Amino acid sequence: AYGISAGVVGAEMWVRDRHDAAPTLISYNTAIDACARTRGDAEQQTAALKIAFAIFKAVNVSEVMQPNHVTYATLLKAASFLMPPGDERNKVAEAVFTKAVVAGMAEGAVVKNLQKATDASVLQRLMKDKQDAGSGHLNYRRLHQLR
Repeated sequence: AYGISAGVVGAEMWVRDRHDAAPTLISYNTAIDACARTRGDAEQQTAALKIAFAIFKAVNVSEVMQPNHVTYATLLKAASFLMPPGDERNKVAEAVFTKAVVAGMAEGAVVKNLQKATDASVLQRLMKDKQDAGSGHLNYRRLHQLR
């Protein structure tokens, strides 16, 4: 995780010196995924999670790119892999999912990773009224409605 942090800082410094090149959204999504795959002790995983959210913040405030469904899905994956199950992880996952919904980016992979990151009761609450009555399948048009 610490190598990723140095890499992100190094990339930012390089970009400042070179105005003709910059990291892409794919680069940032890959860095978030690398954080999600961090193994190690709790301190290393916490550091990796902080880096993942710092990358997300950088993309979110960017003037040239915005998070896409892959960004949100990968951030949920990071929360699922790097945080122990419980209230804090549920709150983080719900916040990420809500941002994805507001951005219109709550696609299949986002929902799949939300399911992995939250307790069943939280998932059920978030998906309430988002399913078709007859089939019980998730209705993606309803998914983009917060309530």
